[in-house]
Amino acid sequence: IKMSPKLKGADKMLDIGGSHGLYSVEYCKKYSSLKSTILDLPPAVEKAEPILRHNYKGKNINYKKGNALTDDFGKDEYDLILMSSLMHHFTSEQNTSVCKKIMTALKKDGYFIIQEFIRPEPSAKMEMVGAILDLFFNLSSTSGNWSKEELINFQEEAGLKHLKINKFLAAPGFVQVIGQKI
Repeated sequence: IKMSPKLKGADKMLDIGGSHGLYSVEYCKKYSSLKSTILDLPPAVEKAEPILRHNYKGKNINYKKGNALTDDFGKDEYDLILMSSLMHHFTSEQNTSVCKKIMTALKKDGYFIIQEFIRPEPSAKMEMVGAILDLFFNLSSTSGNWSKEELINFQEEAGLKHLKINKFLAAPGFVQVIGQKI
């Protein structure tokens, strides 16, 4: 996992749809003061929490059963909110709504990181992983993959400032879209 952005003095993270908890583990290892709450659907929490507890002995990660579409995330609570591999399950309107709730839940200068496989633009140099996953998600999920521009737009419509995009080297087409509450 690429640790970007650099978090200084961060103490609270929300990992939306983070079931297995591996991203929370990595962020909490990197930033010892960070405490993470993993918000996921009840069946996911019931399956994932025992696995995480067996493999991770830290006390700074907790689970919360809930639904990103219907739950309130609070106000000015989090330094970092991560949503990984979830937006392809939601419509454009649902993603905009979730991003607005995230904006409200972030502290000033807090970061919102979207991690998703992006829908590649047609070209001779298309990343095949993204193209195959876009086809798969279009067949099996609500919306399919989103383009980089669409992911940035979800953040900006919510009032966040787009900072940058990080590409994962080991997973072609998988990116972090980083926005910040200014």
